[in-house]
Amino acid sequence: MTVPVVIGSILLALLFGALGVMQVVAAPPAVARARHLGVPPLLDRIVGGLAIAGAVGLLIGLAVGPVGIAAAGGLVLLMIGALGYHLRAGDRGNDLMAPVAVGLIAAGLGTLHVLAY
Repeated sequence: MTVPVVIGSILLALLFGALGVMQVVAAPPAVARARHLGVPPLLDRIVGGLAIAGAVGLLIGLAVGPVGIAAAGGLVLLMIGALGYHLRAGDRGNDLMAPVAVGLIAAGLGTLHVLAY
């Protein structure tokens, strides 16, 4: 694995792992965000579980390249869904930047995985 793939995988795994745990345990900031976006509590917990699975997949992907590629792709899909919920909630500007930026980073990481594999 290349250094950018290792660093990117670890950083994204930390981000998605932390956010996923907050959603699964229904931490107050995660609940408030879900309420603002109109995400039902059960769906928010499912998405949190998917984020955790993606984080684990990124770390496993450091040893098994195809798993990292699939995990990065799954996280891109999660960010596309997040962007849709933000748009539906009427968010604009900076509120849209997080899912766009993180989705692009995950896509870039997936591309680096493919190139390194």
